[in-house]
Amino acid sequence: MSPTGSDRLILILTRRCNLRCGWCPQEFEDRDMDLETLNRALEAAARRARAPTVVKLFGGEPLLRPDLVMSAVRSARALLASPSIELPTNGTLLDEKLCVFLRRHPEVEVQLSRPCAWAASLPNVSFNFLLGPGEAAERACRRFLDVVTSGQRRFNFLPAYFIEWTDGELAELRRTFSGLAALLGRLRGKGVPVEVENIRRVGATALFNDGLVVDTDGSLYGTNAILIRGAKAASRKLRLGGVDDLARVQAHADPAPLLAACFSPGAERGTLRVDAALTSFVRGLEAAR
Repeated sequence: MSPTGSDRLILILTRRCNLRCGWCPQEFEDRDMDLETLNRALEAAARRARAPTVVKLFGGEPLLRPDLVMSAVRSARALLASPSIELPTNGTLLDEKLCVFLRRHPEVEVQLSRPCAWAASLPNVSFNFLLGPGEAAERACRRFLDVVTSGQRRFNFLPAYFIEWTDGELAELRRTFSGLAALLGRLRGKGVPVEVENIRRVGATALFNDGLVVDTDGSLYGTNAILIRGAKAASRKLRLGGVDDLARVQAHADPAPLLAACFSPGAERGTLRVDAALTSFVRGLEAAR
């Protein structure tokens, strides 16, 4: 069962990133959360009548602040009852020190978006498999098999959202999903257990998450879609208060006005179309289980 908004705490540790991936819709800034805000957020979360069961350490690229990542893991374990901790990262900043720490904390799911040599040494890893317009189905399927061969067994498939897709590109994406479904069936038949994380990950906004969101400055929101480029004006209407209000507010957000303010009708339509293709792919996998 996927966590509800009230069950998920998202800490935006930094708005910086060491990469500028072409499809990423986030706006990056030179802003980091401070340790006091981090601790206040986790302490307030622990005071909730229904404390979060999932803590997501988000960015930007959260491993630009490994000190905050490690502090958050230790504090979440101390203050919350058996939390699951999610760490999405591009993987480029993983090093031996971080991997030693993560091996001691199997409750931390490292969600990679790029192949990483350190991944095989970690106890809890999933892979965000990105699919962009213009990529041939055969190439995408080869990439998938390469990542499986490297040892990855848990995948979250992510088509590029918030951009326009042509009819031809969308047809090729559907062909990609058909090929991936066939590969997953063959792997299952060979006894290679590959999990598709999309089956359990749901939310009101494609790519982003519902939940209690603490921004770098301590502002509190109900969705991390406030990170989208151009979202500042619209996000002010979504603000629920400050970090100390986290103990009592309800997690709720309607990101629709924010999305309408930030994206063209073509990009919104593209997002709906690729998300429908992804949903059809995932439902097909569920039916085949």
